[in-house]
This record gives sequence, structure tokens and C-alpha cells, in this order.
Amino acid sequence: MQIPVKVKATGEIVDVTISVATAGNPLYTTSGGVTYLGDDIEPAELDWQQVRIQAAIAAMQGLVSNEIHLNHADKVAEEKGINTSTFLAKCAIDIADALVAELKHSDDVYAECRKMRPSRPPQNSQRKWKGD
Repeated sequence: MQIPVKVKATGEIVDVTISVATAGNPLYTTSGGVTYLGDDIEPAELDWQQVRIQAAIAAMQGLVSNEIHLNHADKVAEEKGINTSTFLAKCAIDIADALVAELKHSDDVYAECRKMRPSRPPQNSQRKWKGD
């Protein structure tokens, strides 16, 4: 997923994806192949409607890729007398709306996401996550 960022040196807004992390500093790459260090960019103003749409698409993909969710959706949709696809779409939108609400609640969306990212597990041990 591409995210909009502002290039500190120029003020230009570009869409980037995280490409690789080096020494704790992620590299961000544009679709045109231009790469920026994390220190060279800052978050741009987010288009919340676009975030909502992308979140709904991702939620829908997750829902339809899971047979358990599909089976449950079939049953619930039948009980409600609606099409399964319509029911899944409504669920995906609800999930997207909840995500957007939580993200808007945070003063710094990117800092919030970084806090939730798991830390690297210690070598030669079972995988452990931050907060365990």
C-alpha cells in the first residue's frame, strides 16, 4: 500500500511504499523508483476517504479469503434475507470505519502504527512479540 509523504527538502507530496529498513531507518520508494530515507520525509495530510476505501478493500479481501468467514457469512446473510456479498461488503465497511476512527483518534497515525509493529524475535528462541 502506498502512503502519501512530504519530502522535507522540497515540500513535494509523493506516494511511497516501505521498501527496506537499514540500521533502523526505513527506506521509502516511489513508484518511479526514487528512494528516500525515513529522516528525509514526514507524514502528509491523509485523505481519510481514501484510507477508508483502501481499508474496506483490504477487509473484504481478508473476509473472502477465509472459508470460515464465508460459511458464517452465508448463514447470517440467509437469516437476514440478503445476498452474502452484500453482507460481506457491509462487514468490510464496518471494519474500515472502525479502523479509520481509531487512526483519527491518534495524534500521530504513523507513531501509533510503529508502536503496534512487533519487535524482532531473539535469535535461537521461540518467536516473541512486543508486549508478551
